[in-house]
Amino acid sequence: IKENAPEITIDAVNNKLKGFVDGATYLISAAGVEDYEFTATSSEIDLDANWAGKTLTIIRKNAIENCNSDPCLLSIETRELTVNNGSTSGTYTVGSTVTLVANAPEVGYKFKEWTGTEGLVFKNGTDAKDERISFTMPNEDITLTATYEKIKYTVTFSHSGYGTGTMEQVVVEHGDYVLPESTYTPKYGYIFQNWSVLATYKDVGETITVTSDLTIYAIFVEDIITKFDINVENGSANIAGTPATQATQTTWVTVVANTIPGKIFSHWESDSQGVTFDNANNTTTRFTMPYNDVTIIAVYNDAIIENANATITAPVIGEHPSFEITSGDSSKYTVTVQSWYDVTAEKNMTAADVFKEGQEYILKVQFAVVGTYAFDNDAVFTINLEST
Repeated sequence: IKENAPEITIDAVNNKLKGFVDGATYLISAAGVEDYEFTATSSEIDLDANWAGKTLTIIRKNAIENCNSDPCLLSIETRELTVNNGSTSGTYTVGSTVTLVANAPEVGYKFKEWTGTEGLVFKNGTDAKDERISFTMPNEDITLTATYEKIKYTVTFSHSGYGTGTMEQVVVEHGDYVLPESTYTPKYGYIFQNWSVLATYKDVGETITVTSDLTIYAIFVEDIITKFDINVENGSANIAGTPATQATQTTWVTVVANTIPGKIFSHWESDSQGVTFDNANNTTTRFTMPYNDVTIIAVYNDAIIENANATITAPVIGEHPSFEITSGDSSKYTVTVQSWYDVTAEKNMTAADVFKEGQEYILKVQFAVVGTYAFDNDAVFTINLEST
């Protein structure tokens, strides 16, 4: 009720009473509240929180104007604001500016939005998606609730260069995540062992806690568990002296060729991937077991030469030595002169030397097989001297 003070108005936005005359004396009273008498020094004063919800009587004591009609009634309207998960619930003046701040989220969560904001007039560029909002208090009781949602992260997989293929990224919520099976194809000789999560080894099916974007690395190791078959043709295999038909990767395997009547061992051979012999020409050799089944073959010459001969020009006193010799069967073996040795002079002859009467000479020749032929261990070699 405004007596002699019709110009007084309420500014609810700024929590002010306005319209006072500088130098005028006023008395403000309300039920249950101590009277407030003052001399105005400006056109406005702050609203007292004790006046909320009250009807005020405002009297300008040193004025002649009188105002007792209904338009001069002055009341401060308030409404209740209930806030869940934020600050602060209370009684607010209708039309005043209210600012709320959502509580900090729990670990693993983030602010989502305010609910109950339908019809609100937001201020200062804020809206329901902001943790801090400002709005005009409406002429009704309202309840606002800050809501939250779990943070989501991207989990990426890597084969660390020891596998092929891809595994799709997954998006997971903050918290527990169960490690999946690896779908990578291991590189040759390797097997999947486990996952590396933040430099810690974890098994498939184990639960980890995801608190950020994460890359999980597949760990592959050399496969020393899987056994592969060893097939040996014309021979046998052993590992450290124990007969073997299977071996794991990187194991040293020894192979021994059989003795076959009528044949002479030539060499070992294999078309299997990863087989390298220490010495393929030895009847007993070894290799490192690769990451696959192997077939090893002992190869033999298919014919034995029991007798071999060659013909050379017979030495003649006063003539030069001949270094040309003819094989008795050039399809099976070749013959070359290594040297004519003068026993008396104790030296090898040259093409310029001549044979001398009474001297002793030794002819040295070399027989060599052709292709897969071989000389018998007891082969007989004959040199025929041909007269000119």
